Amino acid sequence: MSLLLKNYCNNNIQPLIYKIYATALLIILFVINSNAQSQTIPAGSVIIDMGVLPQSINNAIKPYGLVYELVHDRYIPVIWSVNPLKAKDGIDFTVDGRDFSGGPFIISAPFLSDSNVLTTISAWQAKGVVTYTTLTDATVDVYQELHIWSQWVLDTDKGDIAQTYLDLADIPASAYRFGYPSSLTPCDDLFILPHADPTWADHGYLYDWNDSFSNGGSEGWIWAACHGVSALESLYNPSDPSQQLNFLSNKTGPATLNGSDYFENSLILWANHNDASNNPFSYAYPQDGYMQFMGVMDEATKNGSEQIYLPVNGTNSGWRSTTTIAVWDPLQSDVVAGSSPGEAALLAYGPGFGDPSRGSVMYQAGHQYKLTGRNPAPLADVISGIRAFLNFSFLAPTSKAPQITDNIVVPLSVRGGDTLNFDVDASSTAGNSYTFNWTSTCANGSFSGTSSTSNNSTTSFVTTPVLLPQQCTITVTVTDFCGRISYNSYILSIMPPANVITNRRITYRVKSN
Repeated sequence: MSLLLKNYCNNNIQPLIYKIYATALLIILFVINSNAQSQTIPAGSVIIDMGVLPQSINNAIKPYGLVYELVHDRYIPVIWSVNPLKAKDGIDFTVDGRDFSGGPFIISAPFLSDSNVLTTISAWQAKGVVTYTTLTDATVDVYQELHIWSQWVLDTDKGDIAQTYLDLADIPASAYRFGYPSSLTPCDDLFILPHADPTWADHGYLYDWNDSFSNGGSEGWIWAACHGVSALESLYNPSDPSQQLNFLSNKTGPATLNGSDYFENSLILWANHNDASNNPFSYAYPQDGYMQFMGVMDEATKNGSEQIYLPVNGTNSGWRSTTTIAVWDPLQSDVVAGSSPGEAALLAYGPGFGDPSRGSVMYQAGHQYKLTGRNPAPLADVISGIRAFLNFSFLAPTSKAPQITDNIVVPLSVRGGDTLNFDVDASSTAGNSYTFNWTSTCANGSFSGTSSTSNNSTTSFVTTPVLLPQQCTITVTVTDFCGRISYNSYILSIMPPANVITNRRITYRVKSN
């Protein structure tokens, strides 16, 4: 009878266990590699809770530093989840009876097998980052899967204002540099102009740098604040007045030489309009990634030489149809009086010149989001303003980063001794050549026959037999000439041969009568 039971276990139970294990891994890996708008994250995943109330620097700004380290240093993809149907401050998803809001970040469970990743998360938890490890699977909406981070360039004039925001997030100084737009290259992703009196000699370079690669530009993204905004939109080329940096607003007509750097035909210049009213501002587009912050930023904008942005009156005046006005003051006095068609914007963003092939541009009102000194603001408002800035920074390099395409389907579960073949292409709007590197955490196997060209790489991974199911990760890292890195990770299950019995002993007792 014991022999019959052993044969039954060998022929029925063990294969069933392997089948269940492999099927579970297949489901998990399909979810991870899916390009769908929603994904199922497995139990054991870590959620970075971005909706903790009250918001603090530690629980709302430090998480960006954690995500930076995971993506930039650990090569761990991070899911950014945003519910596309939610209201302002609404719920993004619910798991284990717990609601998550504010655009939470997620590290999927299979990537937590690396002890270095767990150590990193623990270090940031000690700084006050709030996380939750899921007990059950959960389906979430995916706004973006983050694989790469921006290279910031902070304007030489007052760029240290934005440096404060990066410092609060504990994002290292290696992530940014200071310079004028004349120093920008295709390898820079995001130019930051917190406050300046731009000139065409120094800032006119943004006209071409923002343009698409196909037009000779760099698809650079631009963030500006305070009176740098109306100055930038009114800045024109004295040698060719048809060139003007009105990225987000329409012109009433061409600029003409007037002895000034600025021609007031798009936005009203900072000294020529009133500030915002004392009424609550209006908020929209809570489903946009840039708008993932809790509460409002009203009071944080009420300092500096320009605290709101207003289009001029005139033919064709106003914001471009492609510009999103996400925060505005419906009762601003110039709009109420008819001196501007509105909206009176405090947060606006869109593609440069309305061209989706160009880099994006964001404007945020106010001089500095601060808690001390002149015109300090409540902590919650300051955090909201800083989070909008950081959210915008997340996506700046996405079109430039190498995009990796699998040319063959990689099995997600194999038997020890099998060979896995990989074939990937890399591409980006920059259209440059790439270097490839294959790595593995698999103890049972090695690479063989790796071959790479400027935009393709193939390799084989030869597994060795195992006695117990093993889970490991194979990663291909793709680097462009600027040093931007993208990667694909394949989480594999290596199974014992079908006829191998795991090292388990079954003991039977026979009782005699």
